[in-house]
Order: sequence, then C-alpha cells, then structure tokens
Amino acid sequence: MAQQVLGVDLSRLRTMPTGLRLTDRRAASRWLAIPVATVNRMVPAVTRLVADLPTGTTPEVVWTSGSAELLVHTDQVSIAASAGVLQVAITVECDQVPEAATVTVPFVTGTVDNPRGLFLASFERPAGPAPVVAVWADALIAFAWESVITLATTLAAAAGQDAQGRALVPGVIAASRSALQVLPMPRTAGR
Repeated sequence: MAQQVLGVDLSRLRTMPTGLRLTDRRAASRWLAIPVATVNRMVPAVTRLVADLPTGTTPEVVWTSGSAELLVHTDQVSIAASAGVLQVAITVECDQVPEAATVTVPFVTGTVDNPRGLFLASFERPAGPAPVVAVWADALIAFAWESVITLATTLAAAAGQDAQGRALVPGVIAASRSALQVLPMPRTAGR
C-alpha cells in the first residue's frame, strides 16, 4: 500500500517506518532517515504550507517590509545535508539584485550519534546577496526554520501515533551526509 507524505510515495523507503504506536513518553527507538533527494521532492509542498499558499495558485509570494519587496520562489527551495548540518537554499528576486539569487540558511542540528533535540542553530545572516540579506535575513531564517520544522512534524506524524491515537511529533532532528533524520516521540500527556 502506498504511503503518500506531502505528495511523495514513501512506501518503499525502508528508513521510514510506519504504524508506530508509542505508549510512553519516550522517543521511538528507530530514527526516520529520509534521503535528501526524497526530502527535496517534499519541499515544494512544505514551503507552500509555510507560505500559506492555497493549492492551485502560483508558487511565488511577495514579501513586503515598508517600501522593500522580495519575491520568494517557494517551488525553488531545496535542502542539503551533511553531518550535523542542514542547509536550506531559497531562490529570491528583488530590484536590488539583477537576476534571481539564492540565499542559503545553514542550521546546525546534531547527528544520530550526537543528538541535539529540536535545536536548530544558525548565523545572524544567511549567505546570499548583501542587499537581500541586509533587509530580509530574519524573515528568510524564519521561513527556512519553519520549513524544516513543518517537514519534520509531517514525517513524525506519518510514522505513527501515541497511546491516545494522536500523531507522533519530532523529538529530535538530525542530519547525516545524505539524509534528514527525525526521531519521533509521543506528545506529552495533557492535564
């Protein structure tokens, strides 16, 4: 049976367990390891969610701040992974840059052997054209961060449920040289 997550069939992916049922507050014993190529097939759906773009509309969104505007191509966002680092590349355009440019937001995540929870540390300014990052650094970092968190949350939810039937959530996000890794866990018990 095909398991569609963000429009991508994950049923043949051995590193994406499904049907987990976690009954206590501990994280799963097995990491979800999603190859970068598969992650990047999911990214356009994630970035549309983050940008709050309805299905069937243009994938471009214009951000405004005072008189400044930035065109963000949500369908041209990609994620690269290396040991303990995720890099989110976002294609943007504005009048101050002669052609479309890429802004790259790196996040230190930790690894499976050295996990850091949901810690995603970045620099104050992403890599990209100075006129873009001077104005839009915070917004671009926030967009990249929310995209990674939304992707991890969606993957954890697809992996299974807790004892109350609620979707699992990410407990740890990590990166290897070829994959995004998520360790699902149950939600904490409510009062």
